[in-house]
Amino acid sequence: MKKLLLLFFLILNGCSFKSLVLPNLSFIIADRVDSTLHLYNEQEYEVRDAIKKLLREEKERFKKIQNYFNAISIQEVDEQKGYQFFADNYYAIALKVNRILAKQMARLDKKQLKKFQKTIKDDNEEVQKRAKEKKPKDFYKRYSYFFGELTGEQKNLINDNMSLFRDLAKRRIEERLKTQRKLNQILELKDIEKKEKLIIELFDQNADRSKLTPERKKSMAQFKDFVKSLTPSQVEHFQKKRLEIDKWFEAYFKYY
Repeated sequence: MKKLLLLFFLILNGCSFKSLVLPNLSFIIADRVDSTLHLYNEQEYEVRDAIKKLLREEKERFKKIQNYFNAISIQEVDEQKGYQFFADNYYAIALKVNRILAKQMARLDKKQLKKFQKTIKDDNEEVQKRAKEKKPKDFYKRYSYFFGELTGEQKNLINDNMSLFRDLAKRRIEERLKTQRKLNQILELKDIEKKEKLIIELFDQNADRSKLTPERKKSMAQFKDFVKSLTPSQVEHFQKKRLEIDKWFEAYFKYY
């Protein structure tokens, strides 16, 4: 219903996508949290206010991310340094988000908890199904979004690395299930404050992407090989895409 309302307002006002999404970003994120946690109205309002506060507090961080992204020379990018930059900033934002989520999770009643666990079970089945069905063309789309139409050589490079992509997906699913098992144990506790504290510790640990696993190192090497193969038209496509993303940053700064 809420998604239908957003669509209705978009049609009614004839707004651009950015002008609809960004002023309502806290509403959209809270709605996504609600669809998983099955919050009551007052809980959803609390999440919405907390997200809006976070978006205002993190403007300087997103400005730093914008500047870094705009300064990237795609053919000379340092993959490891770039990864570390985004991992560090992701972690800093995740720490705040984790506290917003933990507060609500620790206070779920039995009815909400039952619905939450079913939603997670259904989501896991969908994630595992999608992972098994992944084809090379799905990865072509990810690269072509930033670089335009791929060459035959680039498609072959992706084909040759499908086992790596599957290993990465398998590792993410394993970590996801491991975290959820620990979370379910925590949610069985009676002490709300203890639950909240343990959920925060679990989520903070899970959000740390600073460690370069063997799979991540291989992924960086694969990306480096891909970047070497970029054509002038693909570099131009990337620059145009970067301008589009920059407009989203500027719109965010305008609203928050």
